Amino acid sequence: MDSWLTYPEYLAQHPGSALTEAEFTPRAVDAAFFIESATRWCASLAKEPEQLALLAQCQARLVALSEEVSASWDGVTSVNNHGYTESYASGTDMQAYLGKRQSQIVNEVLSAPSTRWMLYQGGMYHPPRRR
Repeated sequence: MDSWLTYPEYLAQHPGSALTEAEFTPRAVDAAFFIESATRWCASLAKEPEQLALLAQCQARLVALSEEVSASWDGVTSVNNHGYTESYASGTDMQAYLGKRQSQIVNEVLSAPSTRWMLYQGGMYHPPRRR
């Protein structure tokens, strides 16, 4: 499994981070797997320095998102209906938000000219129909 980001590089990009190296490692691995999945494992083919730098930046942003969500998400939603309050866990809301935001980050960072090929989904040419 390729990882484009090291703990010291992450701390240099996010100096206010409270993650320890032991907490960073599994998050970085998860972020790398997400990038590989989003690029259909094309990211592991990157060899150029600018491509590797963008992959490291993408991985750092995904790790920071993971840290932010785990620190700020209380996981409880409350509904008040005429004096009757009901609270319930909202884990599915968090998963939906996290998945959507992760995809946005990958598309934002890797849509640069040097890494755009990783996001290409393939296509099929359909010539115009005869009339």
